[in-house]
Parts: sequence; C-alpha cells; structure tokens
Amino acid sequence: AYWTNPGESGEVTVTFSSVDPLNLADDFEVFCRDTYVCGLVTNPEDRQPSVTFDFHDRQIIPTHYTLRCGDPKMAPRNWRLEASLDGSFWAAIRIHVQDKTLQKNQDAHTWPITLNPTLKGPFTKFRIVGTGNNSGDT
Repeated sequence: AYWTNPGESGEVTVTFSSVDPLNLADDFEVFCRDTYVCGLVTNPEDRQPSVTFDFHDRQIIPTHYTLRCGDPKMAPRNWRLEASLDGSFWAAIRIHVQDKTLQKNQDAHTWPITLNPTLKGPFTKFRIVGTGNNSGDT
C-alpha cells in the first residue's frame, strides 16, 4: 500500500506551541519521509516549545516512539514525551536529559516506552516538549 502522510490526510492533527516566523513549512511536514530537512522549527523565544499530535478517535497504547533529526546543529537534547486521553491532563511517559543519541544529519532513533502501571492508557494525544537547550545551545 502506498504511504499517505497522516497529517495531510487529516488522520492526525499537528499543532505547535509556536512557529519560527522564518519557517515556511506546512504543519504536516513533520511526518515527511524524504531525506531533506523537513518539519517545523519553533520560535527561539519559546522556552518550552512543544509539538502536539492529536490522533482524534484513535486510542493508542504506545510501546515505542521514533524521532528523526534533520539538522545535527539543532538536535534535541532535553525533552519529554507526554500523553493524554482528553488534552487536559498530560502525563510524562518518557523523559530525556542531555540525550545525545541524535548526532548526524537525518539520524533517527526509536526509544522504548514503559508505561507506569497506574497510567496504562490508551491515549489519543501525544506531545513532545522541549525542556532545555538543544545541541546548538538554543
């Protein structure tokens, strides 16, 4: 089956806490599979930038997640993955502090998720929240 971008098809809605005004990409490009740098860059003034993925009625119990970095000078180092069923209560399900896994252009990595027994899901929304500087110290 031919792959369809879930952001473009409306299966997933992507929102950003802020967007760099110089960035001209569409929100759904965060899902791109091309080898060029794609996705959105948050505004440098945003101290806890986030990107939220809303899967609408699809309920998900995650076991892993993958990030890809297009620019090693801007690779994430400090972030947390959060999950929610309704968008009002968010739980951290994976925390990264000084994580240097993403090093090269187009690096991708898959991390396991071990859910707390009291917080098993399912979830309909996920967000990645920046909690500190990236590899470029911004």
